[in-house]
Amino acid sequence: MPNVQAVTDKVARDMPLLFKNNTILASKVNRQFDKEFVASSGKIGYTLRVRQPNKFSVNTGATFSATDIADPTTLITVQGQKHVDFLLSYADLTMNTEDLTKRYVMPAMQTLAAQADLEGFLLYKKIANLVGTPGTAPTAANAASILMDANAKITNQSAPTNDRHLIVSPNLQVGLIDGMKGLFNNQSIIGKQFKNGAFAEGILGYDDISMAQSVATHTVGALGGTPQVDAAQGASSGASYQEGTLNVKGASNSIAGWAKAGDVVTINGVYDVNPLTKATLSNLKQFVVTADADSSGTGIVALSIAPAILYGGPYQTCSDQAANSATITISTGTTKLKSQQALAFHGDALTFVMADLDMPTSGVIAASRMSVDDYSFRMLAYYNGDEDQFRVRIDGLWGWAALRPEWATRVAF
Repeated sequence: MPNVQAVTDKVARDMPLLFKNNTILASKVNRQFDKEFVASSGKIGYTLRVRQPNKFSVNTGATFSATDIADPTTLITVQGQKHVDFLLSYADLTMNTEDLTKRYVMPAMQTLAAQADLEGFLLYKKIANLVGTPGTAPTAANAASILMDANAKITNQSAPTNDRHLIVSPNLQVGLIDGMKGLFNNQSIIGKQFKNGAFAEGILGYDDISMAQSVATHTVGALGGTPQVDAAQGASSGASYQEGTLNVKGASNSIAGWAKAGDVVTINGVYDVNPLTKATLSNLKQFVVTADADSSGTGIVALSIAPAILYGGPYQTCSDQAANSATITISTGTTKLKSQQALAFHGDALTFVMADLDMPTSGVIAASRMSVDDYSFRMLAYYNGDEDQFRVRIDGLWGWAALRPEWATRVAF
């Protein structure tokens, strides 16, 4: 009989590194909070409250005028215990560890990595910045400008110019590379792109441009009607700059899912501002719908949006209040349109954290837990007498959060 514990220990050593090497999004975002969970085996609980930067106003003259400090925070919640399960026979356990890793552990970790990235890409529903034409692939005429527009939106929100990344879907990568193949460029870069069918590094202001199969797809709400700002309902409100409410009139009556989380809206006359200088920019402010919303029997909709509509003070997000009857435009496309949501982002826009799972003290034949660079996984094996096989599971416990969603931009097509 093979030594199940010894086999499990040897095979488990490869798990964190295989996961790390197969993640795309998780490997490029902020990981500084992992130790808050890992060092104490998750005993801090499943939620960590993280402070975000305060914002200030500049005063003129000698008179002291203190900024009302809000101390904004966001929550990082570790709630995604995910696992891959399979059966091993005694014959399987007699294989060398390289074969076991190749046949079982490697594909298991690839699948877990893809799932983790997918959950990260779903944070697009918290990101208001949007470029591209949903439902339309980029062309030679606009491919480069789309990528530069995405980068510009991040810059206009005062993100540092380093640590910038773009992750696209396989289909979008084809369109972008084909669209930009005729541009003047470094010949060695063009050669690498032609040979590999992938972007080279250091293009158009990004440290790297990667491809991932886990890029999320957004489906627009049912919509309908001629949506306008409803001042009778208070137009808008927000307890903080992070999230507020936009009241809408003129929607089609009694529509379930009139808007969907992830829809992006603009309001006529409400422009974006620079978060430091508060100077008005030339583009309308984009707001993302953060929760599905139905229309009432009279066409009224209360949209939860981020950020809130704040037109003054240190946390100002836009140029003006939403005027009564101002036109509201849905930027994510027409009714129920599907579009992929690639992400351009600064590394601190998002965070991915993992926690150590507790090790069982009974009920298993073998248990191993391995961590590499704060990627932590547990492998358990227990005997199934009914089938004369070993049941094996590989578990990870992780969570995602949008720390600075304004430092990211969705590239839709």
